[in-house]
Amino acid sequence: MSISRIFSDFKHKNEKIASRIVDYVHVFYLVMKDKRTPWYVKGLAFISFCYAVSPIDLVPDFIPILGYLDDFLILPAMYGLIVKLVPKEILDESKSLAQESRIAHASLYKVLGILLVVVFWAFVALFVLFLIRSLSKGLKILKINK
Repeated sequence: MSISRIFSDFKHKNEKIASRIVDYVHVFYLVMKDKRTPWYVKGLAFISFCYAVSPIDLVPDFIPILGYLDDFLILPAMYGLIVKLVPKEILDESKSLAQESRIAHASLYKVLGILLVVVFWAFVALFVLFLIRSLSKGLKILKINK
């Protein structure tokens, strides 16, 4: 097995885990917003949501492996606890809303991503054209002075 294949498999697995963590955070938010959710579950969801979006972690992210391990362990554990505490109908609604939102925003993000890339390369092309034009004017001035 080649090293590139090992890293490719590792990257693919981590993308799935990261995607699931984003889904957990969205479900935390939707459970927290629902008026039928008990107050103690809202509190736990709030703490979990704050931990997920906070730049401060129990273990700093710059520490290799351990830095992200806390995110990969704490958030799913909190999600599991919330799943056990929240009423099933609220959880099911929150999961379906999160999935619908993800599908609805996926095409928007793709369009915005493509638009950003096109705008970036348009600015690069304009900069290069401006640079070429400026250099050609500068060369003409040098030829006239001689």
